Amino acid sequence: MMPAAKVLIIDALGDCSLKAAQVLMPEGLSILAAGNREKASQMMAVDRPDLIVADCSVERDPLTWVREAHRLDRPAQIIAVADGPDCSLAMEWVAGGVFNVLARPLDERRLHRLTLTALENHETFRSLIA
Repeated sequence: MMPAAKVLIIDALGDCSLKAAQVLMPEGLSILAAGNREKASQMMAVDRPDLIVADCSVERDPLTWVREAHRLDRPAQIIAVADGPDCSLAMEWVAGGVFNVLARPLDERRLHRLTLTALENHETFRSLIA
């Protein structure tokens, strides 16, 4: 049996973690949560997540997460969560290479669909470099 995919939720407000756990736990995913940058960095190094759902407000420089995620021996996919549909910070994340962006309030169906797609992409990437 394959181990459950690990999803790290980096969330200063706590709403993403709660919603993600409700939406993704039935999929059998392992949900990890961090409320700040330091905890997130530790968890990335130790737990090696397959997917990172990152609150834009936790880290102002999107390239920080992209670099950290890609330093892992199994680079993680990233989904950014913005404070609203016109969040200029989300555009910085996209410019930094994070192409999966969700706006608050989180839509459960979009979160579910985007998570499963990102995990499929992650698995495809891993199989190509294996």
